[in-house]
Amino acid sequence: MVNNAGITRFQPFLEATPEMFDTVVGTDLRGTYFCAQSAARIMVEKKIPGVIINISSNHAQGCWNGATFYAAAKAGLNKLGMNMGRGAGPVWHPRGHDCTRLHCAA
Repeated sequence: MVNNAGITRFQPFLEATPEMFDTVVGTDLRGTYFCAQSAARIMVEKKIPGVIINISSNHAQGCWNGATFYAAAKAGLNKLGMNMGRGAGPVWHPRGHDCTRLHCAA
């Protein structure tokens, strides 16, 4: 499964509204979280080998004007990807291979 949905709304820090923040973080971080969780649950339940890839952004590391909440969502997405595998646990292949992998790409 590839989580590639995301939106950008650049706004100066002092002019950003809660609605803008919620829209970006809700789509880019929350949406990815629950889509990945749903896919992982199915993989674990049905013992289906698979890969979950979360597409992030170079904004998770860099700094650009007006990208405060977008960058925060992408940095959160990177950290989410690092921790999801620990919570999902491996799906074991009949031959003993760990077949569920989670990746985050910027």
